[in-house]
Amino acid sequence: MRSWWRGSSFAVRLGVIAIIALTWRLIYVKLELGYQVLTDEAWYIGQAHNLFGAHPWTSIFNYNLPTAQHGPLASLVMAPVAWLFPHSTISLRFVMAIIGTVTVIMCGLAARELGGDRVGLIGAGLAAALPDLWIRDGLVVSEPIAALLVVSAVWLVLRRRQQLNLASAAALGATCGLMALARAEVAPVLMLIVVICCARQGIRQWAKLVGIALVVSVAVVAPWSWYNSTRFADPVLISNNFGTTLVGANCPDTYFGSALIGYDSLNCEFSAQARASKISNDESVQSALLRLHAQSFVTQHLTRVPEVVAMREMWFLGLYRPGWVVHIGTLGGQPAWATWIQALSFYVLFPLALWAWWRVRRREMPHWLLGTLMINSFLVVAVFVGHWRYRVTFDIALILLLALGIVGDNSDRDDSVEVVTRVSDT
Repeated sequence: MRSWWRGSSFAVRLGVIAIIALTWRLIYVKLELGYQVLTDEAWYIGQAHNLFGAHPWTSIFNYNLPTAQHGPLASLVMAPVAWLFPHSTISLRFVMAIIGTVTVIMCGLAARELGGDRVGLIGAGLAAALPDLWIRDGLVVSEPIAALLVVSAVWLVLRRRQQLNLASAAALGATCGLMALARAEVAPVLMLIVVICCARQGIRQWAKLVGIALVVSVAVVAPWSWYNSTRFADPVLISNNFGTTLVGANCPDTYFGSALIGYDSLNCEFSAQARASKISNDESVQSALLRLHAQSFVTQHLTRVPEVVAMREMWFLGLYRPGWVVHIGTLGGQPAWATWIQALSFYVLFPLALWAWWRVRRREMPHWLLGTLMINSFLVVAVFVGHWRYRVTFDIALILLLALGIVGDNSDRDDSVEVVTRVSDT
């Protein structure tokens, strides 16, 4: 078996890992908790079913009210399957499992660009096994699509790291635009990566490549933004979720209550939403009111912000009340046992990633790229809330670092040995 594995091509071995990853994800979908109505998953599924009906992009509770509570990409991806299987939720979850498997493949390809075949296979194996990924791959939410877009952008940057051309800049711009339609908070870091990648090519070429990436990304987002301008009173570039997120994370419960400090409060969110609903039933107006309310609260309690931000990072790292996060996960469809595995594995993998980075610190590789991905998650958490779902960019960097660290500085030599072994066997 070992000789077969070593003698097989990279594509064959990557395919085996992908099949194992897909098998586990499909099994896990069957182990998940049932579909819950008051969740993000309900919104994405509802919009996927509504898209080909008489009431596209309207509230799942009231067809007379337009909605843009989240970005549209996840629902757009699910819509064809929702049309084929109008009464099946699990079929949509299976689609997410397939998307997660493609992410595993892309992690293998990206890791291969960093360190060769062996690093690539280890990266794919880590992506297949990482609980942060397969737990999200079982629900109809935006994170699996976001993870795929992030690793695809990373692979493209690594593939063209010597010199970006117009086509690769346009592809990265399209990826940024799609990311904005999936998880808007991740899109800026992808554009920042484009800006940094182009910096070495001279000011004129840099301006051309960055300009192309920006134009393409705007072109991807523009149809959705224009469509929203015809439905809402206030401008809505991507979604109306910004105000809800801010008001739930910036209130007395999360600034002064020890139980939820640094997290978010459903009580704050629901009460603020109820007050905004009395003023207007327009989602964009409600979001603006919630945003202003949250900003006013932060301004009045600036002295509490440093401690709150520190606690957001503690939540993010799973160092504060992981049991509460497990409880919240069960409300969204995650089994408690799976979320505990997610928590415990992170305690092991995060220190190992730091060790791996130290081990390969002298290696010629784009350290800035991995650092940017990791720092992005910490910054997003500092601004919003310490949810584990904001680990999307962090997880991709973690996988690549661990794959490199496991192999160390011997990946090139090991790949050469594999080539010699194959020739000798032949």
